[in-house]
Amino acid sequence: MDKYDVPLDVETEGSCSSYILRQIKENSRVLEFGAAHGRMTKYIKEKLHCTVDIVEYDLASGTDAAKFADTALIGEIDGDINKFIWEKKLAGQYDYIIFADVLEHLPHPYAVFKACVGKLHDDGMILVSLPNVANNAILIELYRDEFPYAEVGLLDSTHIQLFANETFKKKINDYGLYIDEMNATIADAGQNEFLLGFGDIPYALARELKSREFGAVYQYIYTLRKITNENEIPPIKNHISKTVGYYASYDAGDAEGTDKKAIVMPLFPVLGKHTLRLTKFSDGAAAVQVSLINANSIIVVKSVTGKTANGYVATDYVAPDAVFVNGMYIVSAGNFILVANLPGNEKITELIMEYEIISYDDDNINRLYAAYSSRGYKVLKICYSVRDFILRLLGKNG
Repeated sequence: MDKYDVPLDVETEGSCSSYILRQIKENSRVLEFGAAHGRMTKYIKEKLHCTVDIVEYDLASGTDAAKFADTALIGEIDGDINKFIWEKKLAGQYDYIIFADVLEHLPHPYAVFKACVGKLHDDGMILVSLPNVANNAILIELYRDEFPYAEVGLLDSTHIQLFANETFKKKINDYGLYIDEMNATIADAGQNEFLLGFGDIPYALARELKSREFGAVYQYIYTLRKITNENEIPPIKNHISKTVGYYASYDAGDAEGTDKKAIVMPLFPVLGKHTLRLTKFSDGAAAVQVSLINANSIIVVKSVTGKTANGYVATDYVAPDAVFVNGMYIVSAGNFILVANLPGNEKITELIMEYEIISYDDDNINRLYAAYSSRGYKVLKICYSVRDFILRLLGKNG
């Protein structure tokens, strides 16, 4: 069980733990299946002041989690979810029942849902996270006749059930439950544990996969409720925007060798005008790099503004891998990289980038990129000398 002994992440917006824990109200009664070492159990007990019972198959990790539980059913007998001993030993009903990355390990997950209905208050919630077997990365592996099981991840070797969104949505109603809300964590092909990416399949297929509505979903996080009137199941509150592309950005650091602070956020939709606002640089950054992932597009950068201790100022920037023609950046199949930094020695505490993507994933973009690159247009827009930029990026005075 050591591979599941991972830190609890409640701070990162969009993490699985944050989606689940922010729905739990203080002083509630909670049943947590698959508590592992009890990091979530501890948070629910100590931070949210809840009564929490746990069911955990692994005795060693369950013993750790039991320190924070009011009732702990652990080990190969009491802790085996599909033996349903918990159904008899745990009395009463719960406000919340949690399955965080658990159901894919069970031989009969829907039978467990059926039993949970009787344990849930009429206004209670079942909070579930599931790996998405229809992630683009897996589809690419299948196209190449690969299906690589691993120690962790979407194809963890201990996963004996596979889940896809539409199938789960249809199936869950048969067991007295409906999906009230949908959230997700995002990690598309090339951004997760799989080795193959969009560049390993035909271009037309890659474009089709990237246009799938939920193709980049890594995990689904569902909020389930009891069906109390079968004729009045409300529409799902879908908080997952269409996933065609997303951006990653990071603090480039104050000097050579400084650790980079990664920020990954969704970008929806791809086409059109966008405002990218980064506010994570509380300590200030000498430079900030922005990467539009799988950009393959024509981009017009309207403005890049940095916030400093003295207010907002126009920010110098360079796009080292794009072609700059007639005020537009042409980006090939890779990423659009833009590095921004302020004149002088001021540091960025917030970055605002106004831009428009006027063409995305068109067959002609790569041709334009190649044609203009061959004519020497890959000089780009540089708002100051390359020497000055490098010195500032390294935290040195010119």
